[in-house]
Amino acid sequence: MENIVQPPPHQQESPNYASFGKRFAANMIDRVLITFFCSPIYWEISREMDRYKRLLPRRRRSFDAFFGGSSDFYGGRSELVDSYTTMAFGITVIIIAWCYFAGMESSPWRATLGKRLLGLEVNDESGKRVNFIQATGRHFGKILSGILFYIGYLVMLGSPKKQTWHDQMSNCIVTEK
Repeated sequence: MENIVQPPPHQQESPNYASFGKRFAANMIDRVLITFFCSPIYWEISREMDRYKRLLPRRRRSFDAFFGGSSDFYGGRSELVDSYTTMAFGITVIIIAWCYFAGMESSPWRATLGKRLLGLEVNDESGKRVNFIQATGRHFGKILSGILFYIGYLVMLGSPKKQTWHDQMSNCIVTEK
């Protein structure tokens, strides 16, 4: 009887997980890009709100007559408009950042521009591309990762797969290409 030695089953190589430093640098690049993109939007929102503030004095008499307000109450309207500007811009940035991160990470690139520049990509734990829902969960999970002094980011230093809390919540890994 012939003794046939079979080769060991094909072992998958462990992926090269992205380091904290590379992930941090990629995130900073992405934040700069988002800030650069959102600045003109902020200027436009501010310009429109300033235009609205200039219209307020013309409407003062009708406003005061209707609501029985005084100029002290009406003077606070300017600050209210400023808070609306801040709120409108904040909502705009949240939507842009969500679309950017979730859209890019679920795209065939599997990475944002910052990650792509540094040779990183986001995959699910089996190495496949993440879908938009997973990428959305990963993006909004960053809130939890950062809420307690960024502990959710620092846990990656002790994680075997170098996963942050938002990576663990969405079953994702970040690897080097």
